[in-house]
Amino acid sequence: MLPSAPPDTPAVAHASRLREAVVHAAHTSAGLREFLGALRGADAAVALTILEDLAEAESTARIDRLLRSAHAGSVHLPSELPIVHPLDYAWLFTADSQTALVAEAAANTGPGELIVYLGCPTVHERGRRELRDRLHLLLDRDARRVHAANRAAPGSALELDLLYDPLPDLQAAHVIADPPWYPASAHAFLNAATLLLRAGANVRFAFADLLTRPDADRDLSVILEAAEQSGLEVIQTDPGSSRYQTPPFERAALDAAGYPGVPDDWRLGSLTTLRRTTAPAPPRIHVDEPLWLAHEIDNIPLRTRPDAPATGEGLLQPLLGGESLPSVSRRDPRRLNAALWSSRNRIYASSDPPALARLLSALAGIASGAAAVPVSDEIVRLVTLERQEHGLPALESTA
Repeated sequence: MLPSAPPDTPAVAHASRLREAVVHAAHTSAGLREFLGALRGADAAVALTILEDLAEAESTARIDRLLRSAHAGSVHLPSELPIVHPLDYAWLFTADSQTALVAEAAANTGPGELIVYLGCPTVHERGRRELRDRLHLLLDRDARRVHAANRAAPGSALELDLLYDPLPDLQAAHVIADPPWYPASAHAFLNAATLLLRAGANVRFAFADLLTRPDADRDLSVILEAAEQSGLEVIQTDPGSSRYQTPPFERAALDAAGYPGVPDDWRLGSLTTLRRTTAPAPPRIHVDEPLWLAHEIDNIPLRTRPDAPATGEGLLQPLLGGESLPSVSRRDPRRLNAALWSSRNRIYASSDPPALARLLSALAGIASGAAAVPVSDEIVRLVTLERQEHGLPALESTA
């Protein structure tokens, strides 16, 4: 009997496809932005690591220029408020992508009709400004974004978690949905769109492009198949048609990986158009996520996990020497011991994760008794450091 061939696992197949794409782009791209844009959503740090390996075997002037650009320090603007956290999954569309999405919404709606925005606050803001004769409603779980939208236009936003909260009864003429790029979350967002849309109306749905991770193409196929079974008809998918602004936590990860020169708008995704059929409305989907508690201290969002494994002897112990984790993937195994996760992608272990969570709640003003906890000075130093890294002004006190 002949020996069987090694299994072509998704990870192996993805690595092979990505390497081929890097080799091709390395020989055809004029600059770093074009190089990364040609890689169908592939993680910038991973792609550049492959390019480093390629340079050792085949150093060319073009490859050398790409790597010099990636390693070169860049000037980045101060972070915009509200500061986002990695668990917010807040990759916001660039201005050009916002404009394109609003133009599509305009083409698919008429005066007085309702456009609903699922997890895309900047598109909601632009749509409200540019399509004044339409109705606009943002559904988002970030209370800060919802409050800002309602200050500008009262009643234009609802604080709502699209992964499990009940939905309002609407007959939307168009929906724009930008979920976290994971199957369960994306399925929940499309389920919400199905329930919010009137028959014959469209949803423009954002998701990861082909090379973003192993099985990204299969994930999208499964998501769209499920959507078709529950009341949506797939019209078309447009790879590489959306572009995102790098959030501060991802910038910190790229800097930690050694690539501070990656352009701020390098990340691309796909957009799919689906149409609501006349099929009966499906039941509401509920998606449970790991428990992370949200805290905000002096504009710096922090997250604690009370059920994290107790590790070591200190209430707060920096992992990776206090440096930022050089990855934003939730599959990164280094996150398993994290009891605290910062806005700049730092992770910390704890000997008592529930006590650490109580401390953060106290410092954030949610509970009382912070003065009695001796580790508060360490949190103050972390918040002070991250305010500085975000380009925010120094404060006299952060506790």
